[in-house]
Amino acid sequence: VIMVNASTLRFGWKYDSGMGLDVVFVFTSTCEILFSVPVQGWVLVILFLKPNIMRSDIRKCNIADQFTMVLYDLLMCFLFQPYPIFPWPGIYCSGILCQLDFDHRVISVILVTTFIFIVPIFLYLMIRLHSQVTAGSCERYSVSERFQTLIMVSIIALFLLNIICFGLLAVDAENSEELKTVMKDRVFVVSIMLYITIAIIGMFLSALTAHSLHIIKNRASTAHLSHKTIQVQYRLTKVFFLQMVAVVFFFIIPLLTMIYLMTIDTSEWPGEVLAGTRAIIIISLSLKPLTHSLIFLGKNPVLRKQALNQVWCWLTYGGDSTKRNSNVASTKQNAVISLPNERKI
Repeated sequence: VIMVNASTLRFGWKYDSGMGLDVVFVFTSTCEILFSVPVQGWVLVILFLKPNIMRSDIRKCNIADQFTMVLYDLLMCFLFQPYPIFPWPGIYCSGILCQLDFDHRVISVILVTTFIFIVPIFLYLMIRLHSQVTAGSCERYSVSERFQTLIMVSIIALFLLNIICFGLLAVDAENSEELKTVMKDRVFVVSIMLYITIAIIGMFLSALTAHSLHIIKNRASTAHLSHKTIQVQYRLTKVFFLQMVAVVFFFIIPLLTMIYLMTIDTSEWPGEVLAGTRAIIIISLSLKPLTHSLIFLGKNPVLRKQALNQVWCWLTYGGDSTKRNSNVASTKQNAVISLPNERKI
């Protein structure tokens, strides 16, 4: 259910409508403008200016992943601004798109697609990383190009099935009286399908990451590759592993919790607890792109510094490397000339 008018809701909604909604959306919008946009831009600068830091296909996947994070932020913080209304099986929508005269089923499909479309790109990124690590390792379990395509087609088909299911089972509801007619069996069916999808993807990603770390460990002990190459592969694998952990804590757990609380009876919970839980879920989902990008920056300090220097060069010299080089040369020359004078003093 997608609701635009939530004035008749109960179960702690007075806390949400009185202050909670404003606090949550001001917080998420501020984080988006002050933190997410600069951090994601920082990562994109690194990926565009340093094409040789990683394999071309992995770099392109990273770029696509960052752009999906930007779009996810835009949809979550401005265009949709979704907010759970459990124990009612629905979502309150107060964003720009929700104020337009769209059918609520259409909004429901777009909203579900927002949550889903970020996963296949990250999954493909993990597959490409695994193929890089297993290349030349003589391992029995490797992911061929054909198998990668088969996996991605299957995953996308599974996600499309989820989207269709959400669209078919979605209903219009303008107030709480209409919500009473909504059967929770609909949400239960959707939640079961979502649980199965996440379980399949979660097990697959965990297996890929564990296998990659196993190969790197074996290479380090048998010295098949140079120490530097092993360190680079290990760092990349660690970055994506930490990003996967962030996906679990800032995306999967909040999303599953929200769906689960819509399928059970929480009407006896204190209103304050329900309001606080709703706020925590939305804040966690909104912070997912920021944590995703911060992990990339935190594990690449050299690239982070180089990107800052390049941006500073653009701001100071207008991107003219000739001026920058001449200024550096002039500074060095002045330092050499001033040295004898300092000695005379």
